[in-house]
Amino acid sequence: MIPLPIHYMEIEDVYARTLGTGIFSLAISGINDGEGVSTLAYALARYAAAMGRKTLLVDFNRRNPSVGQRLGIPSTHWFPGDESAHDNIVALSQTGLSILPAPTVESDWLRVRGTHELRDCFNNWQNNFDCIVADTSPLTVCNQENIPPENVCAACDGAVVVVQTGQTSETSVMEACGKLNKTNAHLLGTVLNDRHAPGLADELIRETKRFDGVAPKFMKKVRNMIQNSTFLNQAI
Repeated sequence: MIPLPIHYMEIEDVYARTLGTGIFSLAISGINDGEGVSTLAYALARYAAAMGRKTLLVDFNRRNPSVGQRLGIPSTHWFPGDESAHDNIVALSQTGLSILPAPTVESDWLRVRGTHELRDCFNNWQNNFDCIVADTSPLTVCNQENIPPENVCAACDGAVVVVQTGQTSETSVMEACGKLNKTNAHLLGTVLNDRHAPGLADELIRETKRFDGVAPKFMKKVRNMIQNSTFLNQAI
């Protein structure tokens, strides 16, 4: 997980459209692995804490936990509605942010993975926190170790789904939306992660190759100009 600076306008905008509207709990989910869910969840939680809200970030991704690993907080045994769900919370000093790392794979969550039990857990946390950000596993990845992400999303006041530009298929997006609809999750919107999308310079270079058969030498010069252009290669 690569931490994002919380002063990015994109983080401020996502916060304003979600937790900034006054909701208490927000789930961040994705379609597939590696789409930046944990990165966004951590950034939003830090932003909420910086806004003066006592914030809890909960990692529900038992399959691939990253928040606790990033901060050096090991996974522990905890269950919704149990005292362990409070006892294992780690407060980050002088930040207003607390972390509940992912429960261990060995923990028997089969009896407490439903929306009702998870919602009760969020209600209990509401006594001690101003808002909660839930980091979930991908919506299209199913295995027995998962805490169903669609149930976590449904237990929260709202959910945001991260989609990787140029990588995530339309079929996968439809599958994920179907799961959220079945659980009556409140989908607030999607966040497009264009980290691996080709930049403007890459697209222009690709287009020049169409004319190599007509003017190969000239197109080579054009490509060199594009590659050396500071304006066309700047990060957006």
